[in-house]
Amino acid sequence: MNKYHVVSRLGYGTFGEVFKARELSTGRLVAIKTVFTGPPGKEDKTKYERELQSLLALDHKNVLSLIESFTHKQRFIFVMPYFASDLYRVINRMPVPLPESKIKGITLLILRGLAHCHNKRIIHRDIKPSNILISKTGNIILADFGLSRFLNFPPRMFHSTHPRNGVQQSSPEQLVDAGPQNSEEATGTSPPAISKPSLGSHVSSSNTRPLLSHKVVTRFYRSPELLYGSQTYDYSVDVWSVGCIVAELFRLRPLFVGETDIEQLYTVISALGTPYADLDEAKAHHVENHPQTKGGSAKNVPKSPQSTGRNKETVPPNYWPEMVDLPDVGKITFPETKGVPLEHLVPNASRQAISFLKRMLVYSASQRASADELLFDEWFYSDPLPETTDIFPCSLIC
Repeated sequence: MNKYHVVSRLGYGTFGEVFKARELSTGRLVAIKTVFTGPPGKEDKTKYERELQSLLALDHKNVLSLIESFTHKQRFIFVMPYFASDLYRVINRMPVPLPESKIKGITLLILRGLAHCHNKRIIHRDIKPSNILISKTGNIILADFGLSRFLNFPPRMFHSTHPRNGVQQSSPEQLVDAGPQNSEEATGTSPPAISKPSLGSHVSSSNTRPLLSHKVVTRFYRSPELLYGSQTYDYSVDVWSVGCIVAELFRLRPLFVGETDIEQLYTVISALGTPYADLDEAKAHHVENHPQTKGGSAKNVPKSPQSTGRNKETVPPNYWPEMVDLPDVGKITFPETKGVPLEHLVPNASRQAISFLKRMLVYSASQRASADELLFDEWFYSDPLPETTDIFPCSLIC
């Protein structure tokens, strides 16, 4: 720790503390996260091992990098680039929503980082605005992997040729710009080389899905299956969280707000409608709506590889065949409701943006698009195109 001078404390919790510090040899600002491990001989490595493994495995400019790590006085220390702002602070400072082109840009950068995590078989499990950091140049950084886990199965396969239109697509690795790690952008120097563990060192080869804790993800961004106690969920819980954040960027307030888990679930059901395991029942009870929403014209802009039918809604969002297997379904009942059109909940969003949100905010995890698939959504190819540079005015991030 004598390499760093602590400037101030940024936060604290049950895990430990986070400090803003300055590296004495270079003068650069860093963030130091300390995790209490316990007295000698009784160290609890589970408090930091998963986060460490995740950070070592990831290397993407939209994902937080690790400068170094070490133990110090019964604490495990993470040293990471320092970022002065995050999406939570920015949203709360906005007098009005950003233009849709900039919301697209923010979403695109989040999905690039998330797709990288999922392709490394890492599930984040706490995607929320305060865990999305913003660099001084406006880059988006996915952070805080304290609840992350490696899964022993990959995300759903991304098909290079869509069966409906036969259009050959580039692979996600070609379209998703990985670029340099964010630490270079933040400091102007490369971090020390850190050896990365092989995937096999923390991913089981078993085909049996591991049982996972459902007590993850901040409540406003927690998916319905988690609220019903699922322990066999997958990467799609992160996708639900991203959908909530995109809606929040349009609304400047969270989409689903509950003070308790039961109230949170009621809020989600009130919006999406009562879920049904039977498709015909779901269709019969889902709200009928054909709102006139504004939308950008797709003329004279690049066409999405999936623009011919890819986003056409085939099942209503209240169709949930997996609900019969969830532990807490049936323990509490809610009044039957047809739900509220998403267009009414996010009135500032264009037609393409609403279609994009509907691919994430559905009950059934199997019906949610993957992060890779969302990168090809027609919303990103329609006018106005995404702005990924100079997204935020200085008044919001300085």
